[in-house]
Amino acid sequence: MPKLDDRIAALEGKLKGLKDKQQAQARAARHAERQRARKTENHRKFQLGGLLKIAGLFDRDAGALLGGLLALRAALDDPTQFNEFKRAGDVLLAQRERERNGQSDEPSDATYLQ
Repeated sequence: MPKLDDRIAALEGKLKGLKDKQQAQARAARHAERQRARKTENHRKFQLGGLLKIAGLFDRDAGALLGGLLALRAALDDPTQFNEFKRAGDVLLAQRERERNGQSDEPSDATYLQ
C-alpha cells in the first residue's frame, strides 16, 4: 500500500523536523544561559577592577597584587578582620556615592586604605 507507506514516510519526516526544531531550541536556550553567565561574570570582573582603581592598586605589579590578595584571602577568614575591612570599605563606598550624588557633607577620609 503505497498510500500508507507515503503517510508513514511523511509522518516520520514531520517527526524528524519536530525533533530537529526541539534540539535547536535546546541549543539556543543553552547558548543564552551561557551568554547570561558570561555577562554576569564580566560585570563582576569590571566591578572588581573598579575597586582596585579606588584603592589605588590598579597600576600595581600583577604578581605583587596577587600575592597581596592571597594574604588578604587568609585575613578575611578571621571574622574580626573581615568586619574591619568591610566597615572601612563600606564607609569609603558610601562617601563616594554621596559625592557622586552631590551630597558630600563629610570631608574625604581615605585612611582606611592606607
